[in-house]
This record gives sequence, structure tokens and C-alpha cells, in this order.
Amino acid sequence: MTKILVLDDEETMADSIRNLLRKRGFSVESFSNPIAALNVLQREKFDLILTDFKMPNVDGLEMIDRIRELRPESKIILMTAFSSIPNAVEAMKRGANEYISKPFEWEELEQKIKHLGAKKARKKKLSTSGYELLGNSAPMQKLRSQIERIAGSHATVLIRGESGSGKELVARQLHFQSTRSEEPFVAINMAAIPENLMESEFFGYTKGSFTGANEDTPGKFQASHEGTLFMDEIGEIPLNFQAKLLRVLQDFSFMPVGSSNTIQVDCRIIAATNKDVLALVQEGTFREDLYYRLNVLELKVPPLLDRLDDLEVLVDHFLLKHGSEDLKISVEFLDVLRAYEWPGNVRELENIIHRCAVLCDGSELDAYDLPEHISGLTPKKKTPLSDIAYRQLEEGKSLSDLEKEIILKAIDESGGNKTNAAKILKITRRKLYSRMEHHGIKP
Repeated sequence: MTKILVLDDEETMADSIRNLLRKRGFSVESFSNPIAALNVLQREKFDLILTDFKMPNVDGLEMIDRIRELRPESKIILMTAFSSIPNAVEAMKRGANEYISKPFEWEELEQKIKHLGAKKARKKKLSTSGYELLGNSAPMQKLRSQIERIAGSHATVLIRGESGSGKELVARQLHFQSTRSEEPFVAINMAAIPENLMESEFFGYTKGSFTGANEDTPGKFQASHEGTLFMDEIGEIPLNFQAKLLRVLQDFSFMPVGSSNTIQVDCRIIAATNKDVLALVQEGTFREDLYYRLNVLELKVPPLLDRLDDLEVLVDHFLLKHGSEDLKISVEFLDVLRAYEWPGNVRELENIIHRCAVLCDGSELDAYDLPEHISGLTPKKKTPLSDIAYRQLEEGKSLSDLEKEIILKAIDESGGNKTNAAKILKITRRKLYSRMEHHGIKP
């Protein structure tokens, strides 16, 4: 953070903040008139904008809207003497990055500015780390916004999403945007660890504790100390190990296998799954208390089918990644990709693009370069909303009636199994029960 704009309708306050920050080495301009500040913002870029909440002509929330239009890249701290949670929440929704109540200590303001500067540096590092989330579709914009809001928290996060949708990529984003970004990111796939090795993998072991233990070996918890431990496929954790894991997550202390000494660690836990863990809880194969311990904050990664607007960006990225950036992409190639269902999500897309790039004997990828199960697909045509509306009117059905029919059909096709019915409808089991109750459908 080098260039700062300060806006406060009390000129003495604006000048005081300006003088303080200039002494700290920042380039600062201060204003007491919102219109004058907006005029300058049209011409100049600022790393950070400190704006008052209550001002004549333009209030703080309106000012945030205007700043986001003119300078979307600038960070914003909202200052207010009217400290209230509703104002803070609304300010964050409008695009403020921080919120500070007057009167404030200079050290508090400095700390917030340093925090935003460090966050900006971490994001710059992330952009060159190879772990970017690509795409500007609405689902991806929402996901990036959620990540930015919760990255600074130390709370446990549960990432849900289909296989191949990019759950580990989201976990790495959370790590790189957190204050732990310089510390280890340790990933472990629960499905790949034999049940009899769970304890030694997580807690480590001492020399001689079992056959083959030739030296003291730290586990995943110690390896991720002060960093992040990412546990993928948590739905595969054996039930008997779940209780031991829960105990560690309560106070982050444990004893390595073969040791009587307790080790304390500090790490953030991020878990991921492609399963409906609540359904596993109801089946009795996953502990409810562990589920709620892991699901403090939740992120949902959209499947590729819900973000087809990102296809071209992803294809370009994978061609570059695999050294084929000079290949052109035909319109027909993309149209056929959009017609595919993508059961393997982004991972499957990368594999297909890599294959196409290797086998292509020309300078342009066309539909015939795709695997046979994809190349013959006909591009999807969207049914106009007007046609759908007329059809419903002709049948005399409302949208509510239509939804009820679809739910009943899904339940029938699944043989009454609500979990499978929810999968058919691509909603959660809890959401299904909610809609069933709404329509008066008995469980």
C-alpha cells in the first residue's frame, strides 16, 4: 500500500489522518468533499481509500458503490462513528474490505492497512503459484468472493463438490490467501491410507514402536504445524479412527504412536468431500459430532456443467499448461464441449484437452479431434423461456405444480430412497425434505 485517499467531511480529521500516514511513508491525499474526491478518482489510481460513513450529499455506502465503479482494484476501509453490525454487514456487501469505528487508535488503523497490504501481496503471489481459480462465470465469482471473505479466519472449512471439480485448488486458494501462506500446505487423501496406518500417518511414530519403525517420524499434524492440513475424501475415514481424530481437533494435541509425550500443534484444518456427509451421519457411518467440528464454514465448488461459460478460458489454460498454446480452437470444438455432461468435471476436461493437443495433426482443434464419446454430440439448444411458459399454460399447470411432479417422479425412480432422489434432482437431501414439506409430500 503506497498511495492512499482519505475522505472525511470533518476537514481536521481528514488532515490528521493524512499527516499521520505521510509520516509513516505513504503518499496521501485528503478530502472533505465527496464530489471532489470522486473527481480525483476518475483521473488517478489509489491503492487504498479511507472513507467516512456519514457525509453530506454522498454517504459512505453510496461512496463505496461509486468507488467500485471507478476503481474496482482499490481497497476500501469504511470509517464511522455509528458503530453497528448492520452498517458493517452492508458495507462488506457493497465491497468494503475493512470497517473501523471512530474514535479509533492510530495503531488499529495502521494494523488494518498493513493487513490489507499483506493480503494484496499474498494474492499477487497466488497469481504466479499455479493455483488460480480460472473463469468469470457467476458461480466462480461467487466462490472467489466467499474464499476472500473466509481465508483470513482460522476456522475449519468443509469444501463440498463433485469429483474433479477442483476442491484441492480451492483449499490451496484458502491457504495462499491466509496469514499462514508462508507455512506448509499438507494434503492427504483419506481414501488412499490403509486403516491400520491412519494413526501413524496423522500422529507420527517413535523408533521401535512397530516393525519397520527405524526412526522417529513426524505425522501429518506435525508437518502442517503453523500451516494448513487439507484432508480430502473425508467420507472415507474409518469409523474407529473418527473418534481419535475428533479428540485431536478439540485441542490440537496428541501422542505419536509408541510415545507417552503429548505434542501440541497449531494448524488450520480444511476438509473436502464429494459425498453427502449428512446422509452418512444418518446411515451411522460418520460421526455427527465430527461432521459439525469439520463443517464450521462451508464452501460449495460448482460442477463444470454449471459453469460452461468458463470453458474457453479453461481450454486456453490447459493448452498453455501442456505446451500447445499455439493451437487454435474452432467454434465447433467449443460447441461440442458445451453439449457434453462432464461427469469428471474440470479434471476430465484437462485430460481431454491434453489428449487432443497431443494427437492433433493441424494448427486448429476441431470437433473430430475429440474422443468418440464426445465428438458425435449435437450442440445443445436452449428451449426459449416463452415456449416453456406456453407449454405450462396449455397444460394448466403452475410452476409449483411442475416442481411437485418432478420431485414425485424422482422419488419414484429412486425407489423411495431420498438420498438418491436428491442426487437425481441435483439438490441436497435437506433441501429435498424442505421442498417435500412445502408441497405436502409425506416422507
